[in-house]
Amino acid sequence: MQERAFTGRKKITTHLTLENLKNDDVLLKVLNDAYKTHTVNVEDISYLENYIKGNQPILKRIKRVRQDIVNNIVENHALNIVNFKTGYIFGEPLRYVHKSEGKDEDIAELNVYMNYLNKSYLDSELAEWLFSFGVGYRFVKLGNSKDVPFEIINIHPKKAFTIYYDGFSENEQIATVIAMKKQIGDKLVDYFKVYTDDEIIECTLSTVIERIKNPLKMKQLIEYKINAYFLGSVEIVMWQLNALNTLTSGEIDDVEQFVQSMIVFFNTNVNEKTFKTLLEVGALNVSDMGKNKADVKMLSNKLDHSGIKILYSRILNNIATIVGMPKTSEKASGGDTGQAIMTRDGWNTAELKAKQDELNFSIGERQLLKLIKIISDKYSLYQNLDLKRLSIKFTRNRNDNLLVKMQSLQLASTGVLEPTIAFQISGLFDDPNEAVQKCIEYYGDTFWKVKPNNEFNIYNEEHIIQNMGNNTNITDFDKYTINDKRKGGKSK
Repeated sequence: MQERAFTGRKKITTHLTLENLKNDDVLLKVLNDAYKTHTVNVEDISYLENYIKGNQPILKRIKRVRQDIVNNIVENHALNIVNFKTGYIFGEPLRYVHKSEGKDEDIAELNVYMNYLNKSYLDSELAEWLFSFGVGYRFVKLGNSKDVPFEIINIHPKKAFTIYYDGFSENEQIATVIAMKKQIGDKLVDYFKVYTDDEIIECTLSTVIERIKNPLKMKQLIEYKINAYFLGSVEIVMWQLNALNTLTSGEIDDVEQFVQSMIVFFNTNVNEKTFKTLLEVGALNVSDMGKNKADVKMLSNKLDHSGIKILYSRILNNIATIVGMPKTSEKASGGDTGQAIMTRDGWNTAELKAKQDELNFSIGERQLLKLIKIISDKYSLYQNLDLKRLSIKFTRNRNDNLLVKMQSLQLASTGVLEPTIAFQISGLFDDPNEAVQKCIEYYGDTFWKVKPNNEFNIYNEEHIIQNMGNNTNITDFDKYTINDKRKGGKSK
């Protein structure tokens, strides 16, 4: 398995418009050209797939010196990158929420149905392909009833591709295509389903079998990507990953070569029988040859492992920076704040990169929602579902810097801010609107209401500042005491 360079999956384009594809001959010509490019992309995807599974170039390393000692070690950081990125962004279910205040029953019902479809698993599977190959596909299959209006099926990128219009709008998709093998007669042929906004076309590379009108007037096969170059997270650091394998393999070789160091005899003759006796007994008597003094030494040349460790750590941290992962750190964290650790160890970088990946994933997710809206209208479901007011929410752990966030919420609770804004500032909630709504349902309409008493507001602010993080109960006596002191009076 040789090392090779990757620049992302090749974008499949045509200068022809959707109207041109309604001609069979033109369609087949475009499809044949597109399939050639797709075949090249499939070769890259297969290579990356095997690489992530552990079949990496180091396994084919040829050692020129001491060929009896060869340790080809695969440190599979590639799989670790894919697993971390997938788990960090898609470890919790993706949810749809309402942008403004209030509760939307249709959005809640849609989330329930997505949970029934096990969409969180489908998102995780799709994300693995995105971080591995830079692209993934999702097919929305029409259901047969109101209870099951649609299903979601992930399509491996080796079996699907998109044809773009090579014109003013580079991101305009002319068609999405599912490629498969199918038995027709006595031959196994390349078979395609081409989806456009107008038609669903079944064909081979040489024949159009059937054209039917697209009942949804929108492509059912949706393309997802995490960047404009169709680059996965592994291929952008593949050279560095190979370097780590080489360093580790060389170090293990060095240890073994040191253990199996050659013995050199100076100014003495030792035959094979005597040498075998040396290996068995562990000692040997040698005699000087005339004026030449006899000696026996071990021939060894050991690597500087401390220097190798510095180089290894540098490469590994560079990989983490490039792909957006936390760095490895052996520094003691005593005295550091949570925010300092996050900044030093690269968690802030990981979060920024995750937000960028979320934006790119959301483009495909928006297409999915448009398709779901069309299907729901067909079955008279989610009639009040307004996509303009719907937000896609990615959930992550909110326990970092928990004390600071709680203090921020306490300061915001002085009555200066509206509750939704205060909840957003604190960073404690993935969906501040939902959190506020649940608080109102639990506490009633008086939630977050401040008494129209300036003295109480002053007292409230001062008390919070003085007792930050303190669980001291506020009493009326405390309130009057503090207010009297601010007026210059005596405590009661």
